[in-house]
Amino acid sequence: EEEGANEELDAQMKNLGYFIEYWANEAKAATLNRFIASW
Repeated sequence: EEEGANEELDAQMKNLGYFIEYWANEAKAATLNRFIASW
């Protein structure tokens, strides 16, 4: 039981990592676009 829970947590943490990385890239792109557009 304990082992399965740890694997589940690992999977969720990986997904969260991908999500944060994706979100950060999106935010960076949006900021860059806004900067270029207002320039």
